[in-house]
Amino acid sequence: FFNTKRGKQKKMEDPTNNTSFYNIKKENRNITLTPKEGKHTETLIFMHGLGQSADFWFPKFNNEELNPFFKTSKIILLTAPNVPNALIKDGNVNSWYNIYENNADLWDKIEEKISLEEIDANTKYIHGLLD
Repeated sequence: FFNTKRGKQKKMEDPTNNTSFYNIKKENRNITLTPKEGKHTETLIFMHGLGQSADFWFPKFNNEELNPFFKTSKIILLTAPNVPNALIKDGNVNSWYNIYENNADLWDKIEEKISLEEIDANTKYIHGLLD
């Protein structure tokens, strides 16, 4: 697994290894972690920031020292669609919605500065994961 942001390639931890205290399922570009022992009592759905991925965040959640919820939580690490984004001039990026303009007045007339349609579509996708 590689993080190719800004053209740099870095080998990422393989989420399918067996050294985890989780059962690990990689489906499409998402990773689901469930405790190996017992049932989970809560579910955390994690959405990364612009340009990141489930693979990027996996090592942080698969770390007993960094993750206080590992014994009781099901964790779903999502990866946003890889789409064009106006802030990124040279190609596609993992992004939950297009950002047309990023400045201090982002919240003023926000419907003109981000893609509300993409937010709506991704909201429906995430709700579908809960069903």
